[in-house]
Amino acid sequence: MARTSGINQDKILEVAEAIIAAKGAKDTSLKDIAKAVGISKGTLYYHYSTKEALVYDITARHFDQVIRRMVRLTGKVGQKVGQEEILTLLLEDLGAQQQISRLHLYLLHEVMSGNEDLLARYTDRYREWQDTMRSFLSGLFGEEHPAHAAASAILMTFIEGNTVRGTVFEESAPYREMALCITRLYG
Repeated sequence: MARTSGINQDKILEVAEAIIAAKGAKDTSLKDIAKAVGISKGTLYYHYSTKEALVYDITARHFDQVIRRMVRLTGKVGQKVGQEEILTLLLEDLGAQQQISRLHLYLLHEVMSGNEDLLARYTDRYREWQDTMRSFLSGLFGEEHPAHAAASAILMTFIEGNTVRGTVFEESAPYREMALCITRLYG
């Protein structure tokens, strides 16, 4: 990662995430973030020329953390932890990420509003996440199974749809029941 004035991208992302959590993505400007980090707007622009690029990196960093947790969960298969329990843990973990899910929806809104640069980055990353989800399911249920494509699509849709459920209805999803449904696909 590039360094400028002793500030690195991780620091910028941490501060930006805190500000966006407090104010919302729409009401947060790059100027707000630069001020909170203690750098000039020019220094921030060196790392991030748009708010969307910054939000993209925040959400990508969190999804990467989720992927690392998925890999650890896959390692628990056969250690007295069943497939349904592992899926439940994953869904609960994803469901607990409400702020990141809101940022994810903000990015989707920008993509659907015609931001072509973000669309290209997002499309590539989304495919990567879905492939990782398929790999997770392969580790959980075995390499070759026809349900991998459908189950990974269900899990990716959960990531997007759970935000609406948690924000609008202020309720959590029935994680265990969802995990059971996915497990039954492998029946």
